[in-house]
Amino acid sequence: MLVLTVATQILISLCLPLWFDNQTFPRAPFLRASPSLPALWSALILLGLSVCLTLVAGRVTQTWTARLSLGLLLVLIVGDQARLQPWLYQAILELLILGFAPAQVQKRLCCLVMASIYGYSGISKLDHSFVHELGPLFLNKSLSFVSLSSENWPSSMRLVSILAMPVAEIAIAVLLLFPGTARRGTIGACILHLGLLLLVGPFGLRHSATVVGWNLALLIEVPLLFWPQPESDSRRFWQEIRAYAMCWVLLILLLLPLGERWGLWDSWPSFAVYASHNERIELFVAASEAEFWPEEIRPYLVPTNQADMLRLDLTNWSRFTRGVPPYPQARTGLGAALGLSDRIGAARPFYARVLSRAQFWTGDRRVICEGGPNQLRQSSHQFFWNALPEQQSLRWSERGVQPR
Repeated sequence: MLVLTVATQILISLCLPLWFDNQTFPRAPFLRASPSLPALWSALILLGLSVCLTLVAGRVTQTWTARLSLGLLLVLIVGDQARLQPWLYQAILELLILGFAPAQVQKRLCCLVMASIYGYSGISKLDHSFVHELGPLFLNKSLSFVSLSSENWPSSMRLVSILAMPVAEIAIAVLLLFPGTARRGTIGACILHLGLLLLVGPFGLRHSATVVGWNLALLIEVPLLFWPQPESDSRRFWQEIRAYAMCWVLLILLLLPLGERWGLWDSWPSFAVYASHNERIELFVAASEAEFWPEEIRPYLVPTNQADMLRLDLTNWSRFTRGVPPYPQARTGLGAALGLSDRIGAARPFYARVLSRAQFWTGDRRVICEGGPNQLRQSSHQFFWNALPEQQSLRWSERGVQPR
């Protein structure tokens, strides 16, 4: 638990704008009526969370400090859906175990959480979109470290190489589930994370610091959790958890990611990391309008295959301003677009297209909604969770960006 709590605090510190900055990147709270937390309140909650996590690590009234930590995290997450990072969801599940599960089954339940991370991550990549989008990028970048290229490989060989990563993740999950093979799974997980650190780290694709930090944390957590052989008495384990309703709640939470493909559960709480099929939004701006947009956004207006049209790169905008990628759900992308419209004013029009998850076999996507800000706002009520931005009193247009 020491590594979990320390890692959670470090990862939060690596993306501090996500918790404090209410002005740069539009927020989408989980609830439409969710109030905006001032920076001071966020700071106080984070300070309380840090104290509670430290007490959890020190096993000081661990049950109640774990419950309090869980409550503080939920308060923060309600205010911004993007805070529900996959590493934070792992922390939520394990705090739930520490706060409500009996001590004798806590380690086994934590093992189930850890195995589910690898299993669901691997399953999320077994589709057309990963094979044709992110998979080739990973493969080519990996080969570049040894001065090789897959350009002349047979298509079947490329396919097998691309699918090696998700298949390895699923194999690691299966090995970790059983005490007799847990150590082999641990070795496999460590090799996987070392490879990922090279691939997505500063010498590779240069993903956000939180991605690198989570891989480092898992590289340490997995051996500490699995190398001492877990107890093999599965019958006693199931007998113990049957008596506790909260254990069943946890097991349900571990099964809900199976519904991610059908929109029943979000991608990041389903540990669909490095997956390509997630929902997305495309936001386009006329090239003639670029000079009139806020200076802090212009670097993220990138060319398209149409000379008179630019695309707003939401991924890098979020990464470089908040330290994390944008939350991979259509509703939050819609919220970001509407928040952008609220801040720049009606004088700066744009066109957006909100796309569904990619189809499993074909990679095709359907258009959930499209159009300008007015059309997007009318479509925001079709989502179960909130798709509207947090209300802000200060617009960019009031900070020196004048209408054309």
